[in-house]
Amino acid sequence: MTLKTDPQQLGAFIEESSRLRASTQGLSAQFTSHKEEFWGLIIPKSSALHLRWAAENIDTGPLGCPIDLHLDHRAASRHLHFAARPRECPGASMSLLEQQIAWTRVVE
Repeated sequence: MTLKTDPQQLGAFIEESSRLRASTQGLSAQFTSHKEEFWGLIIPKSSALHLRWAAENIDTGPLGCPIDLHLDHRAASRHLHFAARPRECPGASMSLLEQQIAWTRVVE
């Protein structure tokens, strides 16, 4: 099946391609407020951490092979391409609209 023969799959395609190729890979550095242990690793107070949320987008979880394109994925929009509240990208809606318009033209 292609998007040309089934254009209703375009929304799922946009969400899945966003999940697989997130343009933003993580959040700027955050600093620890106290000493913390994470999986046996001691992280000292005031350590700079760079949070990489794009790794979550390719977690094996319910998808089976996370690097395949899953147009039938029921929770297709549950990815972290645009981060998540309260730090969600303010341009997320505009980006999705632009992608919808652009991919519609490409498919046509």
